[in-house]
Parts: sequence; C-alpha cells; structure tokens
Amino acid sequence: MKLKSILCVSAFFIGIFFTCQAHAHKVVIFAYVEKDMIHTESSFGGKRKVNQGKILVFNKKGELLHTGTTDDGGRYSFSITAGMTKGVLIKLKAGTGHQGQWKIPESDFIPSLETINAKKVEEKKQALEKEPSPVKIILGIVILFGLAFLIKIIKKRP
Repeated sequence: MKLKSILCVSAFFIGIFFTCQAHAHKVVIFAYVEKDMIHTESSFGGKRKVNQGKILVFNKKGELLHTGTTDDGGRYSFSITAGMTKGVLIKLKAGTGHQGQWKIPESDFIPSLETINAKKVEEKKQALEKEPSPVKIILGIVILFGLAFLIKIIKKRP
C-alpha cells in the first residue's frame, strides 16, 4: 500500500513538472502578407510579447532567405523578395527552448489588384523618363518648322 501511494504521488509531481515545462516553452508567432511586406507578431502565448526574438525565414527547400529581430512589441516586418513568393516557413527563436513557426503558402503571395496597378504605373513612369532618341528629336524639329511654314503661307494669302 505504501509503494502504491509513493508511485501515485511521484506520478502526480512528474506530471505537473512536465506540464509546466511544456507550457513554459510555448511561443506563438503569427505572420501575414500585406502588399509587398510580411508582418510577424510574436508572444509567449499570453500578453507577454517576445522582445528581441530572432526571426528566420526559409524557402521550401530549407534555404535561409532572411533574418531579423523582433521589437519590444514582438513585431517584425520585412520586404518580400523573389525567392519568397513560392511559400516560406518563418521560425522564431525566443531564447533557450522557446521556438515557434508559421508557414505562409504560395497562395498568400498572389499580388493584389492594387499592387499590379502600382507596377503598371511605375513601368509607364519609367518609359516616360527615358531620354528621347535623336531621330525623335529631329522629327519634332521638322514638324515644328513645317507648322511654322504653313502658318506663314496662310497669313500671306489675301
């Protein structure tokens, strides 16, 4: 009977010990895509935010694409690069034994209509900013002289 009591008490304390250990290492990371940025928010499962946690971004092949550090509010944001658009795995390391991860699938990187329109506007702007070719400059001068000549002829008519 005494052995049974000792085993029950031991099992109880072992259960509590491992439950506390598992709960103490719980880290939550949430990530989302907005326009051309990825935003992350990290906490220790409650209101306590992950301060100075290390963010690691991997592609599908497991290659490291980006690293960063969370701020005092547990947030970190970074620009999307070409290698990230096929989906990424974001890992958070918040100290010894404190790790979390979040997967962003390829479908989250589909560009919004606003992003597509912004790219088109930028392309048009770049096309307008290009210097004109010498042929276009000469053609413009010829057209101006031609119009001036036509105006002179029209004015001379009685």
